[in-house]
Amino acid sequence: MVIFKSFIIIILFINQSKAYRVDLSERKQIYEAADRVKQEWGNVDILINNAGIVSGKKLFECPDELMEKTMAVNCNALFYVSSLMINYVFLN
Repeated sequence: MVIFKSFIIIILFINQSKAYRVDLSERKQIYEAADRVKQEWGNVDILINNAGIVSGKKLFECPDELMEKTMAVNCNALFYVSSLMINYVFLN
């Protein structure tokens, strides 16, 4: 089974945390979640960007849709999340 949803968990203090459900294959959801995090928590000091999906299939056995979803989560989301957080932390 392949799971396409992931969570971003922001922990600021020992007793404070909040999870945001985000489909990391959807760029718009990533941007919306980043805006919510910024509004609710302010700047992000630490980002643990550890989302990824694995189908368990050999490369040439993967249907196109699964390969596109895998690349969207494993590559594109990494770039979008990292880029947004860098902009929020270092440029604002």
